[in-house]
Formats: sequence, structure tokens, C-alpha cells
Amino acid sequence: MIQPEPRYAAEGEDVLFQVHNLPEDMQALSWHKSKYRTEVLKIVEYSTVMNSISWGTAHRRRGMVYNNGSLMLKDVTEKDAGMYTLSVFKKDGKIEKAYVEFYVKKYVSQPSVEISDTTVAGRRSVIFSCISPDTDVSIRWIFNNKILKLTERMTLSPTKCGLRIDPVGGEDAGEYKCEVSNRFSVKTSL
Repeated sequence: MIQPEPRYAAEGEDVLFQVHNLPEDMQALSWHKSKYRTEVLKIVEYSTVMNSISWGTAHRRRGMVYNNGSLMLKDVTEKDAGMYTLSVFKKDGKIEKAYVEFYVKKYVSQPSVEISDTTVAGRRSVIFSCISPDTDVSIRWIFNNKILKLTERMTLSPTKCGLRIDPVGGEDAGEYKCEVSNRFSVKTSL
């Protein structure tokens, strides 16, 4: 069994894949970054028989493997998130595998709002755009410090980053903000 500590590491933190119940008849082990439980990128191989450690190039300077099979990754980035496979080679020639997945917290940036005032066939409309460098986020709109309740004159773009009011009326006057969030953080435009 493998337990990541912490399960949700922030970028720049260290994560320890703590191994429990390592077989006593282990001769060697290997850690790989995986995709769909298929080993893709070698991290490290450790042989108790040869007393040797062989690192993959991507983790040589920022990894550490322990006698109990646990793996430490230092200074993790968003690219480190994902599935990892531990393969244990036993004296009887059998291989046992265990898998662990962990996530890297990425905090969202402060969004901003851009406004375009348009006139179409004598009717005024306004388009608000929520600008954020972050991807894979949720966006919602705030009007006068409350969650915006859409009316029939309001439309959102498919990603909700655009809000159009057509036609715009006096009841639409006020302060508009957008809120960007992911599973770890929330930021609202100024």
C-alpha cells in the first residue's frame, strides 16, 4: 500500500510516497510515472541484491528512495501530478505492483474584467469579459457583491467567461466582478 504525504501538495513542496507492507523477500523495486497504469517514465530502480540505485534523468536531482521502498519527490510542479507505479521484484520471480495518484495544488490568479459597450441597431448592449490566465477553472459573476441572477436579457458564453446584457437598462447599473475558482482556491476581480 502507498500513501502520499501530503495528498494535495502545493507547487514547490515535497511529497513522500510512503510504502506500507513491503514484501520481506524483495530483491528489487522500481518507481515509474504512469498513464492508465502503464509505466511511462522511469523514476528510480533500487536493487537490494546489488545494493544499487539507478535514477531516471528527470528525477535524479530531486528524488530520494528509502530502504522501505518509500519515494520522496522534492520541489513538485504541476507536471508531477498523476499516477505512480511501484513494482516490487520478489525472490520467487513474482512481481507485485501498487499504484498511487496524487495532485498538485495550483492556486488561481487574480482575474480582471473588461467591458465593451456596443450599439446594435439603436439598442445598447454591454459585454463583460472575465480575463484569467488560469485554465480548468470555474467562473461565476458577481453583481453588487451578490451572485448574479441571470435575466432573459443576459447570456453567458459557454465557458462563462463572457457575460452579455442586451439590451442594457438602468436596473443593470452597478458593480460587476467575476470570480475564478478551482478545487484549491478562489479569487475575485477587483
